[in-house]
Amino acid sequence: MTDKGRLDFAIQLKFIELYGRFPEDNRQINTDVSQALAKQLSVPIDAITSYDPCSCQGQRYRRTIRDFLGYRPSTGADLKQLFHWLCHEALPLDPLARHGRDVAFDWYRTQRIEPPASDELDKTIRSAVRHYETLLQADIYNRLSIDSKVAINRECLTQALGQFSQLLQAHGRGRGWSDRDGRGGSPDRQGLFERRHLPLQAGNGALLALELRLFGLPAGRYA
Repeated sequence: MTDKGRLDFAIQLKFIELYGRFPEDNRQINTDVSQALAKQLSVPIDAITSYDPCSCQGQRYRRTIRDFLGYRPSTGADLKQLFHWLCHEALPLDPLARHGRDVAFDWYRTQRIEPPASDELDKTIRSAVRHYETLLQADIYNRLSIDSKVAINRECLTQALGQFSQLLQAHGRGRGWSDRDGRGGSPDRQGLFERRHLPLQAGNGALLALELRLFGLPAGRYA
């Protein structure tokens, strides 16, 4: 094995021992560590500049190192297991997934599996986070009482109708409607504009009726 080959092998061996994965490019390799390994192996320092972990020779070294350490490449089934583990064990402890990739690397390292490419791993992590958030929101919703759901829905509808009313008023004035009573506009425009304000003029009664229809509740209970 050449001096360059010895250094390549040593770098990849120490990297996977420390991080549970192989480096994807030279930027992930600490220069001080490379220089220390070169010194231990009595290899010229300039051999580091030509190091390529993804070369054909580097791939052969990886197969040897996997066999030596008991690692194996990742498969699609491993990604599914990671997805399930993130949703049910990791994310409940850290819902924001601030360290999602680090946690995934630790899982692969524990399983003695070489992680997939970063893009594929990040895609699985994002999918797991979205799935967990959906489950969490559904769980919170199911824990709410009917009264709480009605109160929250009423507040959301009130805010939405208020914003819609402001948009309608701004749109109406742009077409020459002076006020809500329609002065200065045609009778047809006046009638349309007034009808668009009926939900707000009806007040909480109309909102409550809409809420009851959405939840399938009897009107008499909340009248």
